[in-house]
Amino acid sequence: TVKKLTDNEYDDDHPTTDNGYISWEGQKNGNWEIFLWDGDKITQLTNNDYDDRYPKISRKKIVWEGNDDTDWEIFFWDGRKIIKITENDYDDNKPQIDGNYIVWQGKIDGGWEIFLWDSNDIVRLTNNNYDDLSPRISQGQVVWYGGNSGNRQIYLWDSGTIKILSHGSENLNPEICKGRVVWRYYDGNDYEIYYWEGGSSQQLTNNDTDDISPKVSESLVVWIKQVNSKKKIAVWDGKSINQISYCVGDDLSPQVWEKQVTWTTSNLGMGKIYYWDSENVYKITDNLFDDGITSIQGWDNICWQGYDGHDWEIFQYNVYDNKIEQITNNDYDDKNPILVDWDSVAWEGYPGNDCEIFLRTNDGTTKQITENSTDDINLSGHYGTLVWEHYDGHDWEILMYDKYEDSIEQITNNDYDDKNPKADAMSSDSFTWQSFDGHDWEIFYKDYNGIQQLTDNDSDDKNPHCDNYKVVWEGFDGSDSEIYYWDGISIIKITNNTYEDQSPVIRVGGDPYLGTEQTLIVWQGEINGVWQIFYWKNGSIYQVTSGPYDNIKPRIVSCDVYEGRLNFKIVWQGYDGHDWEIFSSDGNGIKQITYNNYDDINPTSFGNGTIWERYDGNDWEICGNSILADVKIHSFLIENHGRRWDPLKFKIVVRNSSWYCDNDIYLDVYKNIPFPPKYFQIGDISRSLRRLYPGEGRAYTGYLTFDMDGTYNVWAQIDTDNEETEENESNNIAGPLQVTIDPDADLDRDGDVDGVDLAIFAKSFGSNKNDQNYDPLCDFVYDWNINGVDLKAFAPFLGKTNCPWFM
Repeated sequence: TVKKLTDNEYDDDHPTTDNGYISWEGQKNGNWEIFLWDGDKITQLTNNDYDDRYPKISRKKIVWEGNDDTDWEIFFWDGRKIIKITENDYDDNKPQIDGNYIVWQGKIDGGWEIFLWDSNDIVRLTNNNYDDLSPRISQGQVVWYGGNSGNRQIYLWDSGTIKILSHGSENLNPEICKGRVVWRYYDGNDYEIYYWEGGSSQQLTNNDTDDISPKVSESLVVWIKQVNSKKKIAVWDGKSINQISYCVGDDLSPQVWEKQVTWTTSNLGMGKIYYWDSENVYKITDNLFDDGITSIQGWDNICWQGYDGHDWEIFQYNVYDNKIEQITNNDYDDKNPILVDWDSVAWEGYPGNDCEIFLRTNDGTTKQITENSTDDINLSGHYGTLVWEHYDGHDWEILMYDKYEDSIEQITNNDYDDKNPKADAMSSDSFTWQSFDGHDWEIFYKDYNGIQQLTDNDSDDKNPHCDNYKVVWEGFDGSDSEIYYWDGISIIKITNNTYEDQSPVIRVGGDPYLGTEQTLIVWQGEINGVWQIFYWKNGSIYQVTSGPYDNIKPRIVSCDVYEGRLNFKIVWQGYDGHDWEIFSSDGNGIKQITYNNYDDINPTSFGNGTIWERYDGNDWEICGNSILADVKIHSFLIENHGRRWDPLKFKIVVRNSSWYCDNDIYLDVYKNIPFPPKYFQIGDISRSLRRLYPGEGRAYTGYLTFDMDGTYNVWAQIDTDNEETEENESNNIAGPLQVTIDPDADLDRDGDVDGVDLAIFAKSFGSNKNDQNYDPLCDFVYDWNINGVDLKAFAPFLGKTNCPWFM
């Protein structure tokens, strides 16, 4: 989903992103200023009367160049304050940042030189009689190009030492990522792409057309190639070069992060944003205006500048936003949807003169539950049970529907109103409601033991909610509304303040029989005239939202206890300054689910699903999605060269890039298969991982051994199998990584083949796999016998030292 971050009357340009944060420059009040979006709100970092331009961001820290009315200087925001890095009488510009290190070029004594700031001091890296330009930094290493026209080379600074990486005459525009360097080189005819990762440089392209604008990540090299006079995007993955763009028009400005690429396709003067995820190409924007200058970092964060018909604005795209399904599409209002169980949705529809109850199952079948001449409203339900208010011509009563029995039962039948029923989220036989006793509203509760009255006082108690035989509600304490909680035995007052607290919901996690039960209560509280979201757990209150607009109607998606920790997901509707949108949180941050120009309201949930009402410009319809975990292999490394029976170490980093994963996760490593592993295919090494929290990553190391020489394709797979559907099932497999196992005659592993090795061989000569003296290292032909054939294979190595097969 595309999110428009800025919407103002001035240009916003040059966005840059890292770790979910986005920075850019905006031409506000006649000069350029620096802005930051932290995933929730926009902060203006600079506010002065001169230009601040070309920001770069790393881990929420930002560097830029600012003209202080004398010349261009380097400025740095460390997350709390702005630091002026340079203060001199010459221009400093083109800053780059990596963590706490900043590099830039400064024009001193008429020539451009490279400077480094290490959080304490400025270090001048170059001092010569030619220009050094375009510095880049990664993990403390700095690259740039320097020299006179016609003789420019690529330089690398590493821990005080400078080395030349290139050769020839004209080498330009280096980029670096974790020790991998790329640049373009003019060979006298056109530009080609070169690559360096220690040792000698490697020429990636060799053709008769220009290859330009190289970028590098830890996994890919990407650049622009010429195809029939058009510019196209090419990638090199360490093995082969492939063209990934085939759009009409020129493909420009590629950006790369890990195994993902973005670019801008320009056709007829209009730019559109494209994204490649290592397998498929997706068109991100498709509008009547110009989009360009992208930045990508992370699996879910692409940003760019786009023209909105008036000026340039900043946009953001989340790769893994969930699919939204429209459930109803008719000419009347459908409202107040609820998820009844894992495969059913219910709602209130207004097909004629009154409101009725409808039910839809996952097979697409919709059934009208009620059909009468009076209203049926305020629907609630869980686990196949629905409860609602029904007007019987005199007052409001409570009715209940059992999905599995397909029957309706009237719960109350009296002369006063019974309203606002709420079904227990964990039980099909209990629910709560409020009833007017002739003086004020009181709370009632029904379970398998019958109906009981929980409150009996002289002030209103209303808006109850229940879960696992526990109830919460809001009650007037003589001053304002507060939150009350009945734990099945006694009533506890949760809040006690001077502002309104309303609309509580409750969910109980854990197992009371194991002593792990924990309760979560969520509600809205009005602070300084703005409604915010709060929750209570383990006796403490936490505030979720704090913005300038209202956040209301919270609901709990899930709640569970693992290793003493309460894990949960909540949703609510929040006003974004234009309309109502749906938001969610797990207590560690806020995620916006919807981005549009229509109202999205009244969210509700069951399991990992969320549904809500959306106004489509004509009437209200029902929409929904799933908030799912997404476990993936973040990186996979293995020692790629070894000998028979020697353990080769591998390391796998797995990560949950979305929501809490409740079920077991299975990690498998496969020693040698020609194709990607299938789902449920057990590996040569297999282990079960228990639960991953949102954003959590874990590293696992192990060893593989191979009994034969040759080349092997090693794969890894992580999956939740069939226990939990993931948000993205396409990123669970990594590989193949090629491992080469050499012939090996150095039996004692001391670096040479001598008499000691011959003695080891002789000791096992004549044996087979069933003999105690059988040594698999001496079985060179892998037939489970050590005989003259193996001696013939061993003999050529005898007396040799420092051979490649045992290095």
